[in-house]
Amino acid sequence: MIEQPLPARKIALQNEGILLWQAYLLVFISSSSGLILEMVASRIMAPFAGTSLYTWTSVIGVALAGISFGNWLGGRLADRSASFQLLRRLYYVGGLTSLLIIPLTLPVMGSDPINGLPLQLRVLVSAALLFFVPCSVFGTISPVVIKLSLKDLTTAGGKVGSIYAVSTLGSIVGTFATGFFLISLFGTTMIVWLVSLLMLLTGAILCLLFSSEGRPNRQYFMEVGLVLVIFIAISAPNFLNGRINGFCFKETDYYCIRVQDGVTPDGRPAKAMMLDLLIHNFIVPDLAELGGYGYEQVYGDVAKWMNRQDEKIDLLVIGAGAFSFPRFVRSNFSDSSATALEIDPGVVEVAHNQFALSRNTDINIFTEDARTYMNRKDIAGKYSLVQGDAFLDVTPPYHLTTYEFNERVKNAMSSNGIYMVNLIDIGAYGDYLRSMLFTMHHSYKNIAVYVPGGDLYTPDRQTFVVVASNREDTYPETPNWKLFTYPELQEYLSKGKAILLTDDYVPVDNLLLPVVNKELDRSKH
Repeated sequence: MIEQPLPARKIALQNEGILLWQAYLLVFISSSSGLILEMVASRIMAPFAGTSLYTWTSVIGVALAGISFGNWLGGRLADRSASFQLLRRLYYVGGLTSLLIIPLTLPVMGSDPINGLPLQLRVLVSAALLFFVPCSVFGTISPVVIKLSLKDLTTAGGKVGSIYAVSTLGSIVGTFATGFFLISLFGTTMIVWLVSLLMLLTGAILCLLFSSEGRPNRQYFMEVGLVLVIFIAISAPNFLNGRINGFCFKETDYYCIRVQDGVTPDGRPAKAMMLDLLIHNFIVPDLAELGGYGYEQVYGDVAKWMNRQDEKIDLLVIGAGAFSFPRFVRSNFSDSSATALEIDPGVVEVAHNQFALSRNTDINIFTEDARTYMNRKDIAGKYSLVQGDAFLDVTPPYHLTTYEFNERVKNAMSSNGIYMVNLIDIGAYGDYLRSMLFTMHHSYKNIAVYVPGGDLYTPDRQTFVVVASNREDTYPETPNWKLFTYPELQEYLSKGKAILLTDDYVPVDNLLLPVVNKELDRSKH
């Protein structure tokens, strides 16, 4: 057989390779896309696994493992058959495997076998199933681009170094763009869709620019058409089901916010605000009484007790959610004032639009982190009652649990002020509860805890309310809850681990691990 001569343009392409600016652009696109995907991975998993240290650890570890494997595989492919055809197909595969994350999230994160695993293994396996392959494909691109751009080994070091520098720059841009802008603008599901589209378009452009004729031909239309059909087949169910924006009513930089209609434990109609895994607030039509969670009854009874003693309530709420407690205080105590801290502006907006929070409310609302607010000099001694409700399920914000934070709260309270914090633990384990009580006692002398049902050693998950102050009197009794004072807690504290939580050492994820594993064990049955 006589070998056909190659077209002149194809010979020229093989001789010239990729120009340096083209290599820069290609690795910038792939690296920024990879980091965008890594940044949104934890938000994709949050509605199912929370945002604990274990989630972030798994996402980062899986992404690095995928990129590392991809670099190795890409190097092997580049040595064997580096070509423009290989490069564009890597972009196609990267785009399509990224797109598959959207329909696979629910089957993977909601599957019984995975949910039956211990927490660390559960989030690790889920992250690997969803993100390892796309990250690996992204990792293959840089070695192939480098091989196609190297025609003169005398300048290889400078070229390779500059290509990797631009690749890293792409990762940096992707990181900042996602964290500062993209998630709040589009939401994670749309971001994944856009990353996929960018990768596929890059592959299509490569197919056109580096074709042997330099213009669309039959092969171009067949290849791009096939990719388009696959793209539509994967995307269509999400569009048809109205789920291109994901599972969330509103997705913000902090939470997947969902709004649910339901009833309170006592049967009243209510609307619930759900932040990631946890229902944060129930709002009932009559805000004169709190009927959502049982621990809100404790909050209300403490406020009423203070009012009966003619104490003016100047309330500070940390983690306002749907603003149930500050609205309760303002509805019941005419001379009261209420300030609410909510780190997420999106939560405040949902409270206005879905939970009837007036835009002319007299509640002072600050959308900032409690740690930064507590650094203000003008709040010293300002509040008589502080409610801490920023604790999301079993992923509490660790910087709001420490001795240093408690000292800042104490500085913001009046001499008789009371600090109330709700937390989740299993009393029979209780290392987190013990550590919170022990840490609180380093800042306040009058520590107590309200226990639902009165069983401090319960084998079940419970919400506890810790109350702290420097008052001399005893906190009020409340129905269906038993109050344990600090002297009564000494035996309990001695039966487990009680750590002084500080900004330097605050292992709350580890302290709560038995709670998570117990929940997973229960879900198996």
